[in-house]
Amino acid sequence: MKKLAVLLALAMAFPLAASKDKSKDKHKDKRFDTVAIGSLAQAAGRYVGIEPDFVVVLTPTGGTLHNPQGTFALANITLDSGELRATAGGEPFRATFVNRTLNGSTAFGLLVHEPDVRLDESTVLANLFCRRE
Repeated sequence: MKKLAVLLALAMAFPLAASKDKSKDKHKDKRFDTVAIGSLAQAAGRYVGIEPDFVVVLTPTGGTLHNPQGTFALANITLDSGELRATAGGEPFRATFVNRTLNGSTAFGLLVHEPDVRLDESTVLANLFCRRE
């Protein structure tokens, strides 16, 4: 009978220990610091989002946006410090040049605002970081 009581006590303790491990607080250190860019030549490069079919290519004379809806030339491009504004396929395009710090690791890229990227049926990204390759 004593062995049964010990086994029951152990059986009750294991689920409590397992649930305690699951409740650990995971904390990501993530921030975006704006980077001032003076010209398209300084910003030239290929910027790729988490979805490989979302790419912004900037050249010294213009740029293109490749997304699931197609490929569009960036027109009417303006730079204001770290902000890039343009039109792509007749729609407004807005992004900020940033240094992203994620858990101590830094990467330069574009933070695209309202990219209309869907991760699934109910999740639409408000901002998308595109790392410069």
